Amino acid sequence: MSHVRADGHEPTGQSDGAILDRSCLADLADQLASPQAAAEFAAVFVEMLPGRVEAIEAPLADTRVQAARTAALSLGSSAAMVGARQLVRDAGLINQHLKTGSLEAARDVAARLSADAAAVAAAIEDMLAGQ
Repeated sequence: MSHVRADGHEPTGQSDGAILDRSCLADLADQLASPQAAAEFAAVFVEMLPGRVEAIEAPLADTRVQAARTAALSLGSSAAMVGARQLVRDAGLINQHLKTGSLEAARDVAARLSADAAAVAAAIEDMLAGQ
């Protein structure tokens, strides 16, 4: 059973199952009727991930709340499709904090976004490599 702290973040030392639900890509492959298309989607997700993280971090730095919310919603949606659980949580928390006017709380979550994204990218790359 996965344990989530009150801030929505997985404790360190969790397996990649805590950050990546591998069944989501299997579901996507079924929906697309193509495992290859699902794998390509996941590969593009990983490729675009640094830019998506930056699209959240940059507006938060200069208080462009709506731009950050839009980027967080976009990341959350794509992350859900590939099963990137921690990124779904992070994006949801950022959106929630911004919606309620808690800019500093959103920035706190965004501060760990790059590390969480790197962990997700590594888990997806391992999965795509057949590990």
